[in-house]
Amino acid sequence: MTRSGSNVGLSSLLAEPATRLIGTFLLIPRVEIVELAALSGFDLVVLDWEHGPYGSESTMPLVVAAQQRGMFALVRVRADALDLIGTALDIGADGVIVPHVDSQARARQAVAAARFPPEGERSLNPWVRGAHYSGSSAYLADASRQTACVVTIEGESGVREASAIISTPGIDAIFIGPVDLAASLGVPGRVDHPQVMETIDRLISEAARSSVGVSIFAPTPELAHRWLTRGARLVLLAVDTSLALSGFRHAIDELRSPETHRDARDASSND
Repeated sequence: MTRSGSNVGLSSLLAEPATRLIGTFLLIPRVEIVELAALSGFDLVVLDWEHGPYGSESTMPLVVAAQQRGMFALVRVRADALDLIGTALDIGADGVIVPHVDSQARARQAVAAARFPPEGERSLNPWVRGAHYSGSSAYLADASRQTACVVTIEGESGVREASAIISTPGIDAIFIGPVDLAASLGVPGRVDHPQVMETIDRLISEAARSSVGVSIFAPTPELAHRWLTRGARLVLLAVDTSLALSGFRHAIDELRSPETHRDARDASSND
């Protein structure tokens, strides 16, 4: 299920209970990484302004590359600031992930930054890429409806306020950050700890009751599969750096394994 060949916005997809999208975080701001993700079959990439070395200038070609390859492009902004969210959307990103949302007030602030009036406070410039450089009437009618606003619950305070955050008008999905959540719950590094898993299950159930989508980070395919079967609509599998490191290590381990050496000797003896 990708962007290719469809005018359906990411916001609309996240509203569908049957949606199952697979994405990944990108810390390396390179077009080649975006294209490799697309060729690997990902539906979506998240350009990580919070932890990656990004600026707006480096982000635009990556958004273009993702969309040209049939993927959605989200930006995880550094904060719920009006200018950061507006910049990401003016570039043409399909939506934003807003970090550290621990109250309904902050959820409302994120929505306001991502929506044009009267729903929000986003500044309108008709001549940016996100407006197709023209600000057509169709864009003005559809922008707020198609742009995804995803707010992050990743700490104990956010979990306590989850009901209020999820019920905030205008959010398309919550993003659950298990790494920060585990640390907040006193079990750092243990994203598969029973307390973390139970908390995530509760958040998924609560979001489903409110018809709000759920996105979640999964460091492994096994956890990704678990959350997809539990009802997550967007799973973000690992990070480009970890996927590259894993692939490099696997290649070296294969090369240095006794079986590889034995196979090489056998092949040489048959020459």
